[in-house]
Order: sequence, then structure tokens, then C-alpha cells
Amino acid sequence: NVMNKQREVIYQQRRLVLEGQNLKELILEMASDVKQVQADLYISREASSREWDTLGFRNWLKTNFGLELEEKFFDGSYQDIAERVNGEIASLYSSKEQSASPEVMRHLERMVCLQVIDSKWKDHLYAMDNLREGIGLRAYGQRDPLVEYQHEAYEMFSQMISSIKNDIVDIIFKIQVQQQPK
Repeated sequence: NVMNKQREVIYQQRRLVLEGQNLKELILEMASDVKQVQADLYISREASSREWDTLGFRNWLKTNFGLELEEKFFDGSYQDIAERVNGEIASLYSSKEQSASPEVMRHLERMVCLQVIDSKWKDHLYAMDNLREGIGLRAYGQRDPLVEYQHEAYEMFSQMISSIKNDIVDIIFKIQVQQQPK
């Protein structure tokens, strides 16, 4: 039952990619999610701005998106900074789209998404088989193997979804499209 629910989620994502004409919004949403996780590590909402690691966050943005932001960019509230970074990421994506052409970008989005989803799903299925084989040993530790399986399967699935987002964003923003003359 656990595997069936996970399979439905993955197949729904694949169907969305296969049927979708424009995955730009989905990829920008993924980029925002990936950025948000890192922003919470470097410039936490709970911490004061004096405690922020803006240099670390700037380096992460440069490495992962190719964004070079000045120190003064990080003056202001957490929410303002998050929105401005999202704007910079969207602008970067649009310029990448203009240089490659929208048609090429739509094809690239589709191919990258399908490849990453399929690869991560295969790895996840293998890991789930390993989990299923070893879960019976939990009974020796006075734990319910079914509950343990469900909990670990959920954790593994959440990590896989996060990994899919990270890989898609990483590939899309780092890939360089070169068009050959006809």
C-alpha cells in the first residue's frame, strides 16, 4: 500500500511533465523551494540579521545559480530578501530562455525532469526493496515492523522528492545551451 501511494505520486509528476507544454513555472517553484531550504540555513528567520551568514548564502547562490549578489542586496527583512532573490532567479531563467529560445528550453525542461525523476525513482525502488528485506529485524527490538516500515518509507520518499527538486534545479541552471549552425 505504501509503495502504491508513492507510485501514484511519481506517475502523476511524470504525467505532468509529459503533458505539460511549459514547465517554467514548476521549475521556478522548485528553485524557490531549494533556495528556501538554503536561505533558512544561512539567513534564518529566527536569527537577527547580524547573525546571518550572508557570505555563505551569496557563495551558495553563485555556485548553484550563477547569481553574483552584492552584500548590500541583503539589507532588509528576511521576506524582502527572499522575494528579491526569487526575482533574480526568475530573471536569470528568463535570460537563459531567451538565449536558448523558448522551444529549446521547453524540450530541455521536459528531458531533464523525466531523466531525474526516472533515475531517482529507480534508486528509491531499490532502496525500498532493501528496507523491506531488513525491516523484520525491528521486531526483535520490540518495534512494530509495519509502523517502522511506513515511517522509514515516508522519510525516504520525502528525501527522494527533495533530491529530485535539487537535481532538476541544479541541472537546468547550470546547463549551457549551444546551438550549432545549420
